[in-house]
Amino acid sequence: MKTCFLSLALTLLLGNLQARAVDLVFDFSTNNVPLYDSGGTFSTNLNGMQEDYTIAISPKGKINGSFTAFVDDGTAYLNFTGAISGVVRGSAVVLTPDDFRMSMNLRARFSGTINGTPVKGVETARSLLKPDSSMQYLIGDQHITVCIAGHGCRQSVSSVQVPVSNSSGASGAWLLALSVTNNSNKISGTAVVTLENSREFDFKVRGAFSTAKNISRLVLTGTGEAAGTKLTMELSPDNELISIRGRLLGQRFDWRADL
Repeated sequence: MKTCFLSLALTLLLGNLQARAVDLVFDFSTNNVPLYDSGGTFSTNLNGMQEDYTIAISPKGKINGSFTAFVDDGTAYLNFTGAISGVVRGSAVVLTPDDFRMSMNLRARFSGTINGTPVKGVETARSLLKPDSSMQYLIGDQHITVCIAGHGCRQSVSSVQVPVSNSSGASGAWLLALSVTNNSNKISGTAVVTLENSREFDFKVRGAFSTAKNISRLVLTGTGEAAGTKLTMELSPDNELISIRGRLLGQRFDWRADL
């Protein structure tokens, strides 16, 4: 069987011929199973309003972050400070507008002056972002409500753009490294997922080798930051990848080799 993944296997005898330690590295450097981390810091400038976003995406796809903005258009001088929440959903295997989306909610307080009069208030915004044709940005409309104390609320819609990844020219490449021991066909060990921005997620590995089907089936359970996530994979007797499925950063994947 031949796949597009690099598999490096180093086998060490542990004094017991039934126990074998194996290190494996699978390099997902093509877009067969991409993973994108859209977290990071980015800025926009819309109609004289400088906006700065800092967002982080958890391994389970939850979004948290902060927002600051400043308006200086000659009549209004306003400072905004707030928080961002949201979620990433969809498939990373085919990054298309129908499969991948990011929903974000923003709530910020502001204060300053308008025509010399002190003002303060609250801004809320919600957006649903999808990939553009270049697959480098998530774009969409932001529905905004601004309420000024004593002056009511106004609603508007503006466009927003978020990089698919904080890494320039992101391809979604990632590495999966396993260090496991096969003891009487029972497999255990650890694994690490490394994204192209060097972010890492740790996993505990459990599984077994089926002599009837000649396949190793592994379950990778997230630990630490990745707690609550799970990947499953199948390997051939010579440790080539047969299949992998799961969800990370809110992106699901289900890949199987052509047999």
